[in-house]
Amino acid sequence: MAKYISINVVSNADSTVAGASTFGDGEHLINVDQIIEITQAAVGTVTILLDSAVAAADTIVLTASIQSTGAATGAGNVPVNTAGALLKEALNYALTANPGGVKSKCVLGYDQAAATVALPYGNRMYWRDFTQA
Repeated sequence: MAKYISINVVSNADSTVAGASTFGDGEHLINVDQIIEITQAAVGTVTILLDSAVAAADTIVLTASIQSTGAATGAGNVPVNTAGALLKEALNYALTANPGGVKSKCVLGYDQAAATVALPYGNRMYWRDFTQA
């Protein structure tokens, strides 16, 4: 198991998520030793509960979208998730990947949208916001 999970956020400034800015773009690291639980209660968001001595910094909320730019939430922007919890599964996979390594990247794949000629695998998903509170 790696020591950190890397989340790459794209186009945070125009995601329309509260508090978003260009400073939110790029790589964010999560210390694996502090992760207590990963939950997904909505299609486009996942919450990571951390074991932290600082009460104000014990949760991370990640927002995913099928749009790499523009609004991250709202109709036509959230991933299609018909079965399971895609975002939680991606993070759990990253937790167990790269044994003995330093960093494991959590890259999102495709959602579960019906295949079309234009999108034979569904919609590509992107991390659009990383909020620690």
